[in-house]
Amino acid sequence: MSEIEYQGKVTIYTRSGFSLEMVAIEATKFMAAHRQYAQYSNAIAMRWVKKRKRKASCAVDTDYPATVVLEGWGHFDPSFSETVYDDGDCVMRRVGYRSLDQCDRDFATMLDDYLHRTGTRVILDTRGNDPHAVCAGV
Repeated sequence: MSEIEYQGKVTIYTRSGFSLEMVAIEATKFMAAHRQYAQYSNAIAMRWVKKRKRKASCAVDTDYPATVVLEGWGHFDPSFSETVYDDGDCVMRRVGYRSLDQCDRDFATMLDDYLHRTGTRVILDTRGNDPHAVCAGV
């Protein structure tokens, strides 16, 4: 992949900040490209516009790439967490994982089963990207 531009509806699955949880983001106007970023010569820079928003959001997959982008909206919920407290103003959730490996394996199983059942098109899969490889992109 050197550069991807997709104007239609997409669902972006990626890690939630510093947590051991995957989240789904429904968006449009998705773009991705290999770029130099800090010490990573082959990072993947992405930009999109969230559903019902006008301003673009962005992220860079670096050390542990884990982003998968599917065509369309309304796909599965990747959350493995449980709500332990919700008073309307504050929500606390607990994730049962203690390692990225287990989280990644469970997400991969869930995604593979879903893709096999539905035949949904994968726009981008950064899992397995080596961020330190020599950048072959633009």
